[in-house]
Amino acid sequence: MHKGKIKALRFGLIITFIYIIVTSVIISAIGVYFSIQDSKNDAKFVQRLYEKNIVDALRGKIEGVVEYINAERTLNKERLSEHLKNQLKHIYNIFYELYLKELARGQSGEQIKGDLLDFAGVYYHKKKGECLFIFDDKGNVYFNKSKKDLVMTLIKRHILRSGLIYVKYKGHNKMIYLTVFQPTDWYLAYCVDLTRVENETKMKVMNYLNNYRYGYKKHGYIFVSLLDNSKPPSCKLKSLVNPNRPEIVGRCLPLDKPDEKGNYYRKKMVNELLSKGYSVVTYYYKIPGTNEYGRKISYVILYKPWNWVIGTGFYLKDVGSEFYQEKMKDLWTTGEKVLIAVFVMLVTSITIFFLFFGKINPEIKRIIDFLEKFPEAKGIDTDKLRFFETSFIAQKVNEMAENVRKLTENYEEIINRYTSVTNFMKSCVVIVEKVGDDIVLADINSCVQKCMGIVKKDEVIGVSVYKFFANFPSIIRKFEMVFEGKISIDSVDIVSNVENCGYRRYFQSEVFRISDSEAVYIADDITDSVMLYYKNSIERDRLASLIEAVDIGVAIVNFSGRVIFSNSKLLKIFEIDNFEVKRLKDLFLNEESETEVERYFEGVKKKEMNCSGCILEIETFKNSKKWIEVTATVDNINNEPVVVMSIKDITYKYLKEKEIEYMSFHDDLTGLYNRRFFREELKRLFNERSYPTALVIFDINGLKMVNDVLGHTWGDWLIKKVATILKSSVRAVDLLARIGGDEFVLLMINTGEEGVNRCISRIRENLDEENRKENQPYISVSIGYAIQEGQFDDPDKLFSEADKSMYKEKYSDKRNEELKRIWESIVKMKPEGVKHHKLEDFLKR
Repeated sequence: MHKGKIKALRFGLIITFIYIIVTSVIISAIGVYFSIQDSKNDAKFVQRLYEKNIVDALRGKIEGVVEYINAERTLNKERLSEHLKNQLKHIYNIFYELYLKELARGQSGEQIKGDLLDFAGVYYHKKKGECLFIFDDKGNVYFNKSKKDLVMTLIKRHILRSGLIYVKYKGHNKMIYLTVFQPTDWYLAYCVDLTRVENETKMKVMNYLNNYRYGYKKHGYIFVSLLDNSKPPSCKLKSLVNPNRPEIVGRCLPLDKPDEKGNYYRKKMVNELLSKGYSVVTYYYKIPGTNEYGRKISYVILYKPWNWVIGTGFYLKDVGSEFYQEKMKDLWTTGEKVLIAVFVMLVTSITIFFLFFGKINPEIKRIIDFLEKFPEAKGIDTDKLRFFETSFIAQKVNEMAENVRKLTENYEEIINRYTSVTNFMKSCVVIVEKVGDDIVLADINSCVQKCMGIVKKDEVIGVSVYKFFANFPSIIRKFEMVFEGKISIDSVDIVSNVENCGYRRYFQSEVFRISDSEAVYIADDITDSVMLYYKNSIERDRLASLIEAVDIGVAIVNFSGRVIFSNSKLLKIFEIDNFEVKRLKDLFLNEESETEVERYFEGVKKKEMNCSGCILEIETFKNSKKWIEVTATVDNINNEPVVVMSIKDITYKYLKEKEIEYMSFHDDLTGLYNRRFFREELKRLFNERSYPTALVIFDINGLKMVNDVLGHTWGDWLIKKVATILKSSVRAVDLLARIGGDEFVLLMINTGEEGVNRCISRIRENLDEENRKENQPYISVSIGYAIQEGQFDDPDKLFSEADKSMYKEKYSDKRNEELKRIWESIVKMKPEGVKHHKLEDFLKR
């Protein structure tokens, strides 16, 4: 029996030896084969990585070019919009000043409009690509009638609003700045042709790219082509920029021409650009400065706003082949070392096997016996082991066994700690486990026990949730949904008439999976919070009713500008019917009022200003003009800082104040400025900047004769008629006022002797034309003037000098002749009062 075992052992050793030799050879061969394959794959990976880095670098260059183009376009548009805004603002201000002057002179509405249009024709000098036009919302064009079609386009598209407007018109993109001139209800519009501006920007970009080079030796450049998407295109791809080959710029680039290897790279590039917007193409192209062709990679994108193909390229190296050759050198050196190591391993393995096979088995058996008896066995006695390896293994097994014992103790401690924590939690915790098609309870804490009236939780552990939560199908459904695939579910559960939970309680709950077969349900009692919310809701409704009752518009706005509450009075003030106010700026239609209220809002929010009774002009949603009084203050609602704004309609009060202000400076009979306003302006303009300053005084001759004979109605007619003639004869910049019953005054700044005489001649011509009419009194006016060039040190002295000049003419030799003409015109009218008066009586006065 013993000899048989020895033979079997020898046979086993021989087989083992042969197996080791064969296995070692096969493994070595396989190792060498796979090392070669890995080297080839590594070489390919290195080449791909190298090309990817090149593509990333090229992409960065192109993205930089696109950023430059976008920045140029944006900057040009911003400059244009600011230019349009300034141009139109300047025109508006001059229109408004001119309107006020003409209105003060008593001009009719049509006369004022005509003067405004005349000014527009004088002021506006047509610039290339720019235009000014004036129209109303019915499509009537008052200035620059060639823009009639553009006006109708704006009206049809419902884009008549103040501010910046973009519109496509006759194939061109137009940028228009629009504002409403309220006195006439005109729209003033200033526009520019964006297509022309875009073309100028394109030329600037192309000039820049023609001179742009990058890289260490400045070999890198950007090429640009125009992609024609028309069907059929006359030239699908046309070169615009190519610093490397300027001879092809402006030529059509054929898509059906292959490179040196027969690749139709341009055709592939165009197809990818149309489908993806970018393309990475590799092709063979002539190397600059040589007659050789190199492998080149290019990254190109389609810049859609201009339909430009923008790209750049790089000539590639074959780094993968170089890497493979170096790898193979290292591989053969390593292979020799591997063969030597295999041989040493064979000899060593056989020696160790023969020396220790017969003696290591008993020691291994001791280790196995310990493992089978663990944890009752205390440990392996390493002193009785002779081999270092088995002794080392036994020692490690002992250490691992000790660690297992400690982990077991820690696990029990953690379980006890978990039980204590969950039991004392205010939240109710339920742990369930999925067993087949059923879901059963795995654990519950004291909160659940108390709420459900459970004395011992062991009684319910293992019970199906379909039974335990039979009265709460929503909770059961949450467990089902979690095990069906949802990670977690949040909701609010309402619990009624459940043991000690009370009549009606609200729980904020969450169910989530902790493994494929376990889930946890955690619920917090939020009944007090819900009740408080209901109470606050009632208070909020009561406050909202109170705010609705007041006769003031109210808006509550959070710090981000969102309107969280507005009452109906606010909507009535702004004449809003079917529109929900979401943001504060939605209320204000014109840019000026929006900017002003934004300034109020930011100042109050940052506590930098106090807005109480701020007056603001607005445009309502029904295109009427109003004035409002705004009061804003900071408050807190539900711990959120807000700005509470009260808005009062003061249009009637404001207009009344303006009317009173107007009346305090104007004569109520003629509408001209009165004596008080004239005196203030004379003092203000009495300075060197206004020199020479002319002061002209007019006095109506025979006013008392007209009053006494024809009555004061005709006397008032005469005063108003003289005022009308004077207003129509003087300039818009001149100041004309009535300072007495029959006395008028004209102040002309920066006007000398020649200018005054031209004005007086114009007045006399207009008087003569009026006196040609029948059945009305003859109109006669005495005129005198004085000119300040620095010789008068007081305004009264200038006035006195002009007054003397006027009286000198009034009581000249022509006085009696003028009065006779007035008397004769009155006699022709044959009034009853003529017989009670004589001309001589008036001549003696």
